[in-house]
Amino acid sequence: MVVRKDAKVNLSSLLNTLKNYEELIPIYEEVLISAEEDLRLAQNKYELGSATILELLDAQLAVLQASSTLVTTKYDAAIQLANLDQLLGTLDKKYQ
Repeated sequence: MVVRKDAKVNLSSLLNTLKNYEELIPIYEEVLISAEEDLRLAQNKYELGSATILELLDAQLAVLQASSTLVTTKYDAAIQLANLDQLLGTLDKKYQ
């Protein structure tokens, strides 16, 4: 009975976590797109002489950080999905 209740709690927690990732990933994708556009603008401004190298480097850093956050979030979501498959007993079937 206790094991079943623990499994139920784990299932609920995993589903909530996956729902959160489902909401976060599109947001982080938009952040990355925005950072890439900011980088393009900073590059253009730098080429025209109206931006400093520091502004260009900041824009490059923002793209790297946004990309890293997105990749990390997708990786964490994949781990949670594998944990869900393990809990449901479907993990082995997926990777045979």
